Amino acid sequence: MFYSQQAIALARRIGDEEGLAEALYDLGKYYVGVAGSPAKATENLLESLELYTQLNDRSGISMCHMQLGLVSYILKYYEDAVKNLDLSLKEDNPTATYLMALSYTELDSFRSPRRTSPAPSPTIRTVRTPNGWPNATCSRGACTYGRGR
Repeated sequence: MFYSQQAIALARRIGDEEGLAEALYDLGKYYVGVAGSPAKATENLLESLELYTQLNDRSGISMCHMQLGLVSYILKYYEDAVKNLDLSLKEDNPTATYLMALSYTELDSFRSPRRTSPAPSPTIRTVRTPNGWPNATCSRGACTYGRGR
């Protein structure tokens, strides 16, 4: 985490958008896998996604969607997980394929209701996303996608 934060600060200072996108992605992965903080993970991953989109970096876009899908899966927002994982599959990503299969399994579960992300908090910023998704807004680690929100 320390090195990612240093890389983010340096990339911002020298204007290295590619380096910034990568460092934000790495920090987002840390918050998902190690720190267990989906809200911080989502914040970093969305900023990374925004940069990768500006850079037209398809691999980076795919990686961000895969991690956002993982965050949604962990939070049991299976429909959002499927949406993100589907976007991740634009590149060959076997992990996303596996997580999508798990998400579909959960959506067909009769023991638990379907869950989607809660309405966004007005204090959280909205960002443009690729592939026809008009925007994404995060609140408490969950993402809401849709038009005109």
